Amino acid sequence: MNNQYSMIVTLGFTLIKFLFLSIMGFGIVYIFTYTIHSDGATALLKLGSQLITPLVVLVFCIMAGVIILESCRE
Repeated sequence: MNNQYSMIVTLGFTLIKFLFLSIMGFGIVYIFTYTIHSDGATALLKLGSQLITPLVVLVFCIMAGVIILESCRE
């Protein structure tokens, strides 16, 4: 029995890992910015919501494709 993941599954999990790491990094930057300058934090939040939302949708669409491809495999 082979327990190795295929290359596309590994890519999908790597994308999810980097997505969560970037969201955590954005949260840390937002907290530091909010403690120093609250107006800058508001601008950062608007920018982040415009950038993170499409990234989340893209990663979840890629993961849906990975799940479909892996379920079609034998």
